Amino acid sequence: MSWRNYKVQSGDNLNTIARKFSTTPAVIQQVNKLNSDLIRVGQRLMIPSASKGSDTYALSASQRLERKQDRKRDGNKVRYTVRRGDTFWDIAREHRVSVRQVAAWNGMAPGDPLIPGKELVIWSKTSQPTMVATNNARGKAMVRKVGYRVRKGDSLSTIANRFSVNVRDIASWNDLNTSRYLQPGQSLVLYVDIRNSP
Repeated sequence: MSWRNYKVQSGDNLNTIARKFSTTPAVIQQVNKLNSDLIRVGQRLMIPSASKGSDTYALSASQRLERKQDRKRDGNKVRYTVRRGDTFWDIAREHRVSVRQVAAWNGMAPGDPLIPGKELVIWSKTSQPTMVATNNARGKAMVRKVGYRVRKGDSLSTIANRFSVNVRDIASWNDLNTSRYLQPGQSLVLYVDIRNSP
């Protein structure tokens, strides 16, 4: 989106101005808070218009997402089908990428629900991805999202040790600066293996 500051000329009306800038009279009225379609010579109007040519916007949302996913990145492009119980954290860890990257590559936010059967595109940093496993022979970690309220005396390292997770992961999940102190009462989101949690 780009904005033009337009000075109304003699003979102008909202229709002619809208056509000139490939927009609509209603949009011009809305952004300039006009109560009617009456304008006067010399009046200044803010006109929003597309910053790129119309060809840029010819693709549907799914086509734009596909183009974004096909852009070459580090790693191997993998199509991953979501399984029951999967979390962004599981998938990101399996492919050695961040939760944010997995979400962004698929037009999602890290908090969005993962629906079993949905296909994700991942630029995996592992040559042969394997599911997250524990030392336990039962296989895949039973990872759950857990809310944690910071207590007096807590630090990232004590919380990480208590839940058998990594300090860097806690910081990443919660957008924390590791050089700052935690505040009692602060809410954190953790993704923990419930078999290792206290």
